[in-house]
Amino acid sequence: MTVEAKAADGLYGHIASGRSRKAILGVLWSIVSTTVPNLVSILVFLITSRALQPGDFGLVAFAAGIATVLGSLVPTGFGTALIQRTHVSRDHFDAVFWLGAGAGALLYGLLLLAAYPLSAYFAQPMLAILVPVLGLKIVFGMLGIVPTALLTRSMDFHKLSVRTTLASLFGAGACLVLLYAGYGLWALVASQLVSAFATVVGSFLAVRWLPRLSVRLSALRDLFHFGGFTSLTNFVTGLSLDDVLIGALLGAHALGQFNFGRRIFTLLNDAMAGPLNAVSLSLLSSLQSEQEKQRTVFLLATFVSALVSFPVFAGLAAVADILVPVVFGEQWVEAVPVLQAFCAIGLLTCIGVLQYSLISSFGRADLWLWYILAKQTVTVLYIVLFHRYGIADLAFALTVQTYVMWLPSVYLVSRLLGVSMLHYLATFLAPVAASIVMLAAVEMIQSHTMQLDAPWQLASCIAVGAAIYVAAACLFAPRRIHAIWNALSGRGDGL
Repeated sequence: MTVEAKAADGLYGHIASGRSRKAILGVLWSIVSTTVPNLVSILVFLITSRALQPGDFGLVAFAAGIATVLGSLVPTGFGTALIQRTHVSRDHFDAVFWLGAGAGALLYGLLLLAAYPLSAYFAQPMLAILVPVLGLKIVFGMLGIVPTALLTRSMDFHKLSVRTTLASLFGAGACLVLLYAGYGLWALVASQLVSAFATVVGSFLAVRWLPRLSVRLSALRDLFHFGGFTSLTNFVTGLSLDDVLIGALLGAHALGQFNFGRRIFTLLNDAMAGPLNAVSLSLLSSLQSEQEKQRTVFLLATFVSALVSFPVFAGLAAVADILVPVVFGEQWVEAVPVLQAFCAIGLLTCIGVLQYSLISSFGRADLWLWYILAKQTVTVLYIVLFHRYGIADLAFALTVQTYVMWLPSVYLVSRLLGVSMLHYLATFLAPVAASIVMLAAVEMIQSHTMQLDAPWQLASCIAVGAAIYVAAACLFAPRRIHAIWNALSGRGDGL
């Protein structure tokens, strides 16, 4: 049934059968929608990182951080509420669209008023121009909330994939054209704006849905509890206070190095966590009344997430000192410790996506809000306390903080699943063991290939490390890997 047909019925129900197959197809489509944009982003990043200086990246990140702080006030959580809620009607979608559009316009107006005073306060004149321009992403993002929710709720992941892929290509094209024309950092700005605009246009074309000129307050009240708490969570998460604080306390150059490490981390994280993020909430929400199936799906998805993400981030940390100067240039060597710190954080990010989806599927957006609020508060304190030691030590401190703050989420998820913390943590044993074996092999290869040129040494480490990891994972977790194979082949579609 198409989205239009569902709209005519006035009810957008969750999919009731074949959900595991839909989810697997969704993951595969989401892999496409992250792999292609990531490959494009990597290419663009390689070119821009050699053409521009760390200060250019830092200045754009600083402006984007300021815009994001105000933009985080928008009620994005109501879009998530449309996905999570069991029964929704056309009135809910209309009300959320106009709520988002109005909030986006209001906050953008405030951003215009604040741009010049902020540029004067931070002694960065370019911020007066960059902040309003990058702030347009707020408006584009809010206009696309409802069509994105429609596509996600109906698990039309192929449409989401095509939309995201095309948007990334348009953004990359705009960036490279302006870079070639000599516009410097404006190429980075254009990439973000064009991609955001193409995303919202693609979303509306995919659903062929338009809002009616009416808002029913009762519809907003239905979504208020979950949508309100989720919006507050998104506000706390999206503040980007780390960018603003690092830019203010350490300057654009240090922020550029910090964002370089985070950018590489983000590219990899999007490739792995993106498919999970696209699929997990809609799937787990559809299993709200089937706790045993929900527990099985969640633990298997957690294992798959760790199995894929652990070797990538651990391996990148091991070869970062070789990879960065070879691929991106010597001007980024200072960012190697920052990148390694983000790799350590990356071991938890895919897991965190699933934890958030599980908690949200129970309608407990309030619990996640308090967790994120506490985490962000501690992050601000760490930046204030450790910035004086330099960007590398600050990144290490933030890594320690991330692991300490992860423990409460382990307890919370275990309680919701109805299992012990040890049972939940046991899911990670095989990926951790296989990653340790891989790291030992990579270390041995590095010590025996020091006479080779850096590119050949890097290739040797990657090839041997990947082969060792696959063999070790099959040795440590044969049953789980067999279960994954059955699901992929369609033999385990009982959901």
